[in-house]
Amino acid sequence: MKKILIAISLVLMFAAASYAQYNIHLKNGSVFRGIHAYHEVDGELRFMYMGGTVGIPVADVARIENTEEGGTAQEPGSSSGTPGILEHRKPVVPPYQQTGPTETVNTAPIKQRLAEINKRLASIDVAVSKYDKLKEEYDKVRLRIEVLFQKGIAAAKNVDGDPAKWYQYLPPQEREWAQLNTFKKTKLKKELDDLETRMAPVLSEQKQLLAEKKDLERQLREAENPY
Repeated sequence: MKKILIAISLVLMFAAASYAQYNIHLKNGSVFRGIHAYHEVDGELRFMYMGGTVGIPVADVARIENTEEGGTAQEPGSSSGTPGILEHRKPVVPPYQQTGPTETVNTAPIKQRLAEINKRLASIDVAVSKYDKLKEEYDKVRLRIEVLFQKGIAAAKNVDGDPAKWYQYLPPQEREWAQLNTFKKTKLKKELDDLETRMAPVLSEQKQLLAEKKDLERQLREAENPY
């Protein structure tokens, strides 16, 4: 008798589930309508839809509407099909992620934003390249002066001269090079310092844009390949 009662209970439970109707609202505005049953497995909300099984991260679900109970808003529950109540809240979504209450994601805004990001990143790359070339030129000039400095120091020591006046112990041509490169080094250092100051916020923007681009590319892949 006990086994019979359990069997009857299971039949009634599955029968009730087959008639239940749920609308699953995602945080991006999409809605899956007419879902008969859903289950939570490993952090995903799983259900049958259009002849296939759909798995959506629970964190992406805004609310679950039970149409059999007059449109009650519910949160993702357990596999038993008894979700709890969730208050109505409109999620804050960036403009390029807003798709409206449709069953498919509008990828056009995402692609547009990606194009804007790629254009800005390209201009940042030009600025970074300019900085790298200036830094490379500065390092070459600094190395030339260092070589002449070491040569002048050695020449001064050979004649017991003053190392502080190392440039005076260089041959005339190299002495002229030392003076010209010292002047050039001072000029390049000032340009480099000014450019580094301007580049700091640009590099910070570049980092943020790369992170946003990665997230948008993920959203685009998921939208174009939902199953």
